[in-house]
Amino acid sequence: MNEEVVQRIAEIIGDPQKTEAVLEVLQQADERTRSQRKQTQAEGIQAARARGVQFGRPKLKIPKNFPEIYAQYQNKTLTIAAASRTLKISRASFHRLVERYEESLSASGKTK
Repeated sequence: MNEEVVQRIAEIIGDPQKTEAVLEVLQQADERTRSQRKQTQAEGIQAARARGVQFGRPKLKIPKNFPEIYAQYQNKTLTIAAASRTLKISRASFHRLVERYEESLSASGKTK
């Protein structure tokens, strides 16, 4: 509660002890409301996850021509900047795609 509201309440009530009691009750109510809101939010997130809702940005799909670009990148005939420009993505996205692609290669038993 901001200082202006506290001062206003103190002026209206006039008695410091009663003012403290009223402020304590208001703070407890505020805390209960905040706690209930957090609980409701947590339940909503849990229910959404149970329904399979994905949070955050969707993952970038690996383009069809990525294996060729990746091979050129690995052979050092294509720089990261050129590869990312070719795919029309950022360099950071290119790095993430390389990581995912290499993971998929190692998971399938293929080598780089």
